[in-house]
Formats: sequence, C-alpha cells, structure tokens
Amino acid sequence: MEKKRFLEGDNKRFCVVSRLLCFFCLFIGIYACQVDEDGVVNKGTLAFRMNVDTALVGVSTKASDLADFKDVNSYAVTIAQDSGVVAEYSRFDKMPAELELGAGAYTIQVSKGTETAAAFDAPYFSGKKEFTIVKDMTTPVEVTAAMANSRVTIDYSDDFLQTYKDYTLSLKTNKMELPLVYEKGESRPMYFLSDASGTKLEIAMELVNVYGKTVNYTATTTIKPKQWAKLTVRTDEKGLNGIAIDVTLNDETKETIYVNIGIPDFMEKLKGAPYIACDLFKWEDTNVSMEEPTEYAKDTKAAKVVITSGGKINQVLLTIKDGSSTLINQYDLANLTEDQIKDLADNYGFSAPEKMKGEMQAEFDLKSVIASLLGKSEDSYYELSLTVVDALPTPNRTSKSVRITVPAAAKPKVSWGMFPNNKTFEQGTLEIKLITPLSDVPVDIEALAGIKDVAISIVGIGVEEQDVFTLDIPGIAIAESSASRVKMKYSVDDWFNKLSCGDNGTAKTYMVKYKITDKLDRVVEDSRSFTVTPPVFEWAMAENAGDIFAKYAYLRVKAKDADKVTFYHNGSQLTDLIPLGQEENGVVSFVWNNLTAGQSYSNITAKYDGGRELSGISFTTENDAQLPDNIGQLEEWNAKGVKYEGIGIDIDVSATAGVGKYASSPYRSWERWEIKGWGTLNSKTTQYGAERTSRFTAFSTPYTWTRYVANSGTIKTEGINGGNAAQIRTVGWGEGNKAPAISSGFGDCENSDAGELFLGDNFEKGILFTSRPRKITFYYRYIPKNIQDYGEAVFVVKDSQQNIIATKSFKFESQSSWTQESILLEYGVTKASSLCIIFKSTVNESCLERNSENFSHPDSQDMGKGEFVGSQLYIDDVELIYDYQE
Repeated sequence: MEKKRFLEGDNKRFCVVSRLLCFFCLFIGIYACQVDEDGVVNKGTLAFRMNVDTALVGVSTKASDLADFKDVNSYAVTIAQDSGVVAEYSRFDKMPAELELGAGAYTIQVSKGTETAAAFDAPYFSGKKEFTIVKDMTTPVEVTAAMANSRVTIDYSDDFLQTYKDYTLSLKTNKMELPLVYEKGESRPMYFLSDASGTKLEIAMELVNVYGKTVNYTATTTIKPKQWAKLTVRTDEKGLNGIAIDVTLNDETKETIYVNIGIPDFMEKLKGAPYIACDLFKWEDTNVSMEEPTEYAKDTKAAKVVITSGGKINQVLLTIKDGSSTLINQYDLANLTEDQIKDLADNYGFSAPEKMKGEMQAEFDLKSVIASLLGKSEDSYYELSLTVVDALPTPNRTSKSVRITVPAAAKPKVSWGMFPNNKTFEQGTLEIKLITPLSDVPVDIEALAGIKDVAISIVGIGVEEQDVFTLDIPGIAIAESSASRVKMKYSVDDWFNKLSCGDNGTAKTYMVKYKITDKLDRVVEDSRSFTVTPPVFEWAMAENAGDIFAKYAYLRVKAKDADKVTFYHNGSQLTDLIPLGQEENGVVSFVWNNLTAGQSYSNITAKYDGGRELSGISFTTENDAQLPDNIGQLEEWNAKGVKYEGIGIDIDVSATAGVGKYASSPYRSWERWEIKGWGTLNSKTTQYGAERTSRFTAFSTPYTWTRYVANSGTIKTEGINGGNAAQIRTVGWGEGNKAPAISSGFGDCENSDAGELFLGDNFEKGILFTSRPRKITFYYRYIPKNIQDYGEAVFVVKDSQQNIIATKSFKFESQSSWTQESILLEYGVTKASSLCIIFKSTVNESCLERNSENFSHPDSQDMGKGEFVGSQLYIDDVELIYDYQE
C-alpha cells in the first residue's frame, strides 16, 4: 500500500512537471515566432488611414452638433494586443503615417468623445479593426469611424402641452444604473450606448395635468447605434390612457408606442435615503447606515464608490480618522473650495468629480486616498467614512465606514524605471524606447510613512542637495506628488540631450542623487550615473581621392547634426556648399562646387558647432578632359571606294557620303567610311565589297561593287552647325544581295545589322580615360523606318579592374529635328580608367527582319543607286561636362 501511494505521488509530480514543461515550450515557441535568429524582434510596418462617416440612420439631414466630428485629425488612436496597449496617440495627426511594430496580431481603434452609458450632448464616434503584422512587410489598414451611440430627441405636441402643465421624463437602458432625466424646458439631444442588435429604452413619465393631478406612465422602444430617434409625446384618445409616443426615423413615423400606467422598477431606487455602494469595502448597495465599520487591509486595488440619491446630492462628507478616532481630515466632496481641491490633490492624489451637487448619481475612486494613508513604524489603523445627504426639504442621510489596516511603513525608495544607469551615450543622441521613443523619463520617489524632505544633487551641473519642490532646471519637473509620493520627469530632449560633454572633446560623467527623509526621520540615498561622450566628428573622405572630381568635391564627415558642421579653406568659411543630408552610416555630405580642374587645394578644415575642429586635408582636382583630339566633334572622316579598270576616282571624303562615282555615271559604288577615334561595324557590312575589273553593264554580274551588297552603316553627314556629323543607319548587306526583278518586289537581302558608333576599337573597352564627367551632352535626330523601332545610347565608366562605376542609357524615339540631350552620371568613390560610349540605330530585334516595313530597298533592277536601309540615327557634338549639376 505504501509503495502504491508513493507511485501515485510520483505520477502527480510527473504530471505537474510535464505541464510546466509544456507551458515553457509553448512560451518559447510563441516568443520564437516573434524573434529572429539574431535575437532581434521580427518587425513589420503598419500603414494606417482613417475616415469618418457622420451620416445617421433615420434622418435625411445631418445633426449640426456633429460637425466637429468630421475632422479626422482630432481622433485618438489606440493600438493594442491581448497583453495590453502597445501605442496610443491623442490625435490622428500625431501618429506617423507608417509605424514599425513587432510581428503579431493587433487591434486598432479610433475614437472621439466620451464613451458613457448616457448623457446630454455626448456623441461618441468609434471605429475598430483587427490586423496582423508580418515580418518585413507593410500592412495597410483603413478604419472608418462612425457614431457608436444612439441619439434621442424629444418633442411635445401642442395638444399635450395644453393638457399637462408640468412633465418630467426619465429614460434608462440596461447599461445605466440611473435614468437620464429630461425635465420640462429641456431641449438638448440625449446619447445612449446601445447594441447593434438593439437596446431597450425604458421611458418613465411623471405628468401633472392642468387640474394639478399627477399621473405616471411607462413606455419602451428600441434604439441602435448610429441612429437618431425623434420621440414626439402627444395625447391620443384612441390609445390606452390617452398618451402615445411617435418614434420618427428617416423623417417618417416608424412606430407609435402606447403607454402603461405606473412607474418602472428602476424608479424604485430613487425613493428614500441615498444609496452608497463599494465592493472593495463590502458596502452593499443599500440606503441603510452602518453601525460598525467593515474591515479592509490596505492594498493598491480600485475602491470605486457609487452614490445614488433620488432626492439629489447635497453633501458628500469624506472623513478620515486615525486609529484612536482622532480626526485627521474631513472634506465635503460636493462642495469643495479651491484650497480643499488642492489639498486633496497634493496630499491624497484625489480629484473629485467636477459636478456632484444636484446630481442623482456620482462615482469616484478612493484608491489614491487609501494609498496615501501613511504608515508608521508598526501596523496601524485608519477609519474612513462617507456620509451622503440629499437635497430634500427634510434631508435624508446615509453613512458607511471602513476600518483600514495599514502595514508598517517600509523605508523610502526610488524607482528609477528607464532612467539610464552606467550608460554612455553621445552628446545629444539619447533615445529611450519601449515601442515608441519616450519624451520623458519618469522617476518615482515613495515614502510610505510620509515625505518630510526630498533633496536632489546633480553632479556635473553644480546642483547640491536642493529641495525638489523648489528646483528650477529646464527639462526636470514634478509630474505628480502626494503626501507619500513624488513623481519626477526628465525630458529626453530638453534635459538629457542638452547636457554637454567635457572640455576639449572629453567624456563627462553625470550623477543624479536623491536624499529622502520620511516622517519617521529615516533617511535613504540613491543615485544613478551616466556618461556623455563628445559627438562623433571625423573626416569620412574616400580613399584614393574618390570624392574629388574635376570641378567639384564631396566634403564628408561623420557627425550627428549636419546643420552644425562648417568647412573652411585657408581659414575662410565655405558658404556656398550644397548639403546632401545624412547617410545611414552617420556620414553627412556637402558638395563644394565651382572648383578649378587640375588644381591643388590645401588646408581644408571642418568644425562642429563652432567648436571642435578637424585637422586640415589637401587634394588635387581631376582634369576636365574632353574626348582626345576633339573626336567628339565627329569631323574627321575618310572613306574607301572602287575604280573601274583604273579609270574613275576614289571617294572624295570632303563630299557628302555616297557621291563617289564611276566614269560611267550615274552608278554609285559601295563605300567603307571610317571616323577618327571611333569604331563602327562598317568593316563587317562591307566585307563583300570589291572592284569590277571589266566594263560593266546594268545587268552584268557579280554585283560586289554595289551598295546593296556592301554598305556602310555609319557614314558622314551634315551636322547641326554646318560641319560633319555621324549618320548611323540600320543596313542590309550580303554577297548574294540583289535588287528586285519587278517594281513591287523587295529583292534579295541576306543579312542586316544595326548601325553602331562607339569609342575606340572595341565597344566594350572604350578608350583609356581617367576623368569623371558629371554629364555627357550630344545632339541627335532619329528617324525610324518602322515606328516600333528605337535606338539607344549607352554610357559606361569603368575602373582599372573593368568594374562599372557609372552607367546610364538613353532611348532614341522618333525626332526629326536636331535636339540636345544631357546624360547625368552618378558615381561612387572609385576612380575612372576607361570611358565607353555606344550609339546604336536599332534595338528592337524584330525591326531587323528584312522586309519592306523595316527597310527601304533598291528600285527594280537598280545596280548602283539602290541600298537596303532601315532606321537612321544622327549624332553630333558629343561633349563632356564637369560642373556639378543636380
């Protein structure tokens, strides 16, 4: 038997341990979903928008008192998870358009107004939506706010007003403890919380007819959110008891309610003496005064008190006595003076409802009063009582009391919270974050026996044992205080980030120290220290003078605030720099423009905030070289042609392309054009060109002397200013090419190529070039044979390892007149070694297909003049620009 009991015990312990392990694993699993492999919380982005709908169900016009609710910026925003509120903003316009959040499920709510069970002039608008944040993704969320409560207005018919000289209506839902009273002469709209499925609204009517007789009626209707119910009370001899209420929605009578004689149950509580209830103190909701106090041990729970008085509240006496029944304080919460309001706030952290006198109900929380009951060296007692007196001619009163045990007071303590301790941060850069950055850092000072004195010392700014209540330091303030507690707040921006580092750019340590004396004369000291280092300020120029160009230079430093950085040349401040802002690595950059190419600059220094200065640097600007031998002007051309039996002439290179001719005019031969400094595909497209050794006729073969067999894609043409330019053509060529046999034919064309013009002998290598132009400009015309075709220019700058350090392309589309284009090149910090420029007449591969849509073709049986030509690109005056331009 003993063994069995032992095993049973083991099984129970095993089950408990197993469950704990399961819960632990579950927790780790959930946490792992939120944390990546580096231990960093997975984050995504919320992109939030909101709208407002002020339209009400049941009316064709909008309520005038809802105009202020159209302003989306005036709505509060709360973002929460199951664990609690994650972020909240008092106004929508204070919320960032995009907010970084940890991955997970959230609820976002927007609201304006006070969510109360019932009140006059109290519309409440709200909107809510659930959403999920996914790591590294942006989640768009949109919420529309609409009225969340019901609007009710009351009017009376003329016959009703003639019948009754006095009347009072009391309206109540199941969400209210007391009715909302609508007395004679009242006209304000009422607002009630209600459910989407409908909430019953009970109406109690106390009417006094012209003969002085009082009658009571009851009626009910149903209300819903976003609804305006217009109630019209009238006499109706056909209805029971002669009273009816018309409920109007959408400007039409929705229903007619007939009343019953009598008063509803909820009116019973308004008879007799006031009711006082408090669950924490075990005060039952009765109007019977207590002979003996209840017992309660002090803690931090809410102590909500609810008062109900049908005769309306006249006095609410809060009395506090010590264990020997000696009076400590007494306040009439319904009739407080300004001094008493301040005294309650200072000593008990308590604020009474603004309006209590003359009301039938009041609610308040005595939690702060209990928390402020001072402890002693041993357990002690207080008696707290509440007496409510109504406003009837013969007043009714109800009293209830509680005996509160206060444990022996612990020594004073300081709760530092997020206050930096043994932390080092750069001057002006402290940021303290939970989900969003804190603007103030709170520090709580507590002395449960009562605060006698709190002195603060701040090493580093010369503050020594100064009373916190007289402290006058920008950025440090008292947020709250009571007899036993002081809450300080330290502004991150106005205090922490205003603290300076030491002299000559050294680190400086600060210490904040509190000395607290309680009313038992116990003294406690506590402190926190942190160190402010000088702001990072150093040169961040690229190696090998990569930041230095021909006519401008990038001046780069590491600094927190670009506005505090100034540069100097030979002692004179540079005032015309172009700021480029701050990069992710903390580097701020400026452009020093209008420099002279190929010139040395020395003694360039920088200062931060007019103080700390960096040592001088020197550099030499690059040369502002143009393309060598002025080849960018495209002026120097030559061409090779053919002769017939030694009779005839070579191509006259001073003439327009294509005018070289034979002795037997008008036949024109093929030509192979070359241009100084540039490469073409002409040697490819003229590879079958040859001379004719015997006298030819129009129909003799072979045709290797013709332009439709051998044709240059890039030829000389007239430029924009009367000089030469390049005409880059898409051409057809081939050894077996022939003109068409009939006028409607295309002929035979074996090959086709886009015309190209590129720097150097190899379009991929370009030419050696060590300068880095900011822009490349040129003039162009483009005439596509097929409108679907387009040309292209490509500009590439490479380093010594043939790595691309800058590149840009341009697409040529139909343009019949000369047009200048500028190509802006963006560089890193690597020096240049070569420059490639390529112009191409056709990029659309389908436009190289040999047909009449893509190519002009020779005329029928044409031996000399005809050629296969597609799209044509004209280029002139290629120039390199070195001035800095954005």
